[in-house]
Amino acid sequence: MTETSHVKIPETPTPETQPKPPRLGLWLLTVLVGMGMLQMLNARNTAQRPPGPARGDIAFTQDALSPRIGHWEVTQFQVLSPEELPEGQFWWTHSWNYTNGAFNSTVTFDQADFAHWHDLTVCYRGLGWTLAAKSVLDSTPDTDPWPCVVARLNKTGTDSALLVFSLFFDDGDPVDPRDYETPETSGNGLWRQFESRFKSGRRKSTVGSVRQCQVLVPYSGTLDIETEASIIDLHLQTRDAFRKQWLAHWQSALPK
Repeated sequence: MTETSHVKIPETPTPETQPKPPRLGLWLLTVLVGMGMLQMLNARNTAQRPPGPARGDIAFTQDALSPRIGHWEVTQFQVLSPEELPEGQFWWTHSWNYTNGAFNSTVTFDQADFAHWHDLTVCYRGLGWTLAAKSVLDSTPDTDPWPCVVARLNKTGTDSALLVFSLFFDDGDPVDPRDYETPETSGNGLWRQFESRFKSGRRKSTVGSVRQCQVLVPYSGTLDIETEASIIDLHLQTRDAFRKQWLAHWQSALPK
């Protein structure tokens, strides 16, 4: 007796039974491509605005900052040559060197027409530093909250640095770095990156740029608590001075 093999022939799928393509993935891809095009257009427009008073930047002089802040005293002032950023923007930096006798600090105000949060630690990592630790410090009263980033950097095993930086929108509104944290590249990182760009309640600039204040103090060995506190205070006082002068400059240029 011959056995009959029962083989089930797959049915031809009908339009009703065919699996539908994932529309969410296509939609997300379309949005991300659009975001990329907008960034390219913004970079192209910004690249046509070289830094300087014609772009609306401030040409600072040494006396823009106090010659002495706490135990820190100015030793040098520099206006650095403009540098072009990968996004096509121009970075214009004014730099003050302060010393307290044991440590030297570099205080800078960066005018670069950043379109959104700029993680300065990424730039330093590109210069050969490694990020040892990074935290957000709530260092201002609730009436005017303006968090700053405190980062510890290392290089070649012996050289270290403390970096403190903050950003504010052109209209003076502080930028909270926690709203712009870069997501991890694993898991649902792509979705979280997309979500962070359109997070409800996140401050969106109506003027399209932010300004950056930073303090960098290189050192060897360890940094005592008192010195670290004085570095953070140096940043808080200088960034307030930058913001006040920028607001006076920016508001004077507004149409009457």
